[in-house]
Amino acid sequence: MLFFGLILIQIIVFIALIFILRHLLTRNVAGATLHLKQLGEDYAKKEANAKKLLEEADQYYKDTRLKAKKEVDQLKAQFEKEIHEAKDKTLKQARAKSEEVLERANKAKQAILAEVDERISKEAVKKACELVEDVLSGQFKPEVHSGWVDDLIENGFKEVKKLHIKDNITQAKVVSALPLDKKQHDKLSEKLKTIFKKKVTIKEEVDPKVIAGIIITIGSLVLDGSLRGKIREKITHAK
Repeated sequence: MLFFGLILIQIIVFIALIFILRHLLTRNVAGATLHLKQLGEDYAKKEANAKKLLEEADQYYKDTRLKAKKEVDQLKAQFEKEIHEAKDKTLKQARAKSEEVLERANKAKQAILAEVDERISKEAVKKACELVEDVLSGQFKPEVHSGWVDDLIENGFKEVKKLHIKDNITQAKVVSALPLDKKQHDKLSEKLKTIFKKKVTIKEEVDPKVIAGIIITIGSLVLDGSLRGKIREKITHAK
């Protein structure tokens, strides 16, 4: 009887232990499940937060890239504009410089041509005068000179009748190919008096290079009635 009593007690104790262990295991499993659930929720939150941060980073990268592209495009456009403006400026400067150089060259050319033309004219006048002097050598020259002067005094200087000289100028220099005779001198003095409305004294000079005729200088006015002047005029107008 005692033996069965002990066995019963052991069975009861064993059942109690099983119950206690089951209770403990159930409790631990529930706690572990709850902990796992919390861990799962934390992980989900962290995953969602990480995903959000990744999306924000991706969007920031896209925005930064787009902004950088716009800035690069603006810099490129500005750089191209500056290059174009610099190119136009350089071309304009080069064109202006070329035009300036051409203008200078043209002026130099014209100056050289004018100088050459003047030298040719002077040489032509000189040669023509020498030729005429040779032709008028001897007794024929005084006759030509006298006739030239007489005609000049009688019919020349018509274009200066309306000209005036300063009141303080009363002397005229007369350069003649040959000396004027008294009659020519008096007629010329009277002619100048008629033209300038006052008496003008004559200071005569002789220059054979005049060839024939006279050159009158009174103040700043020069009246060239010489054969040399006529030859120069013809050569100049013939160019």
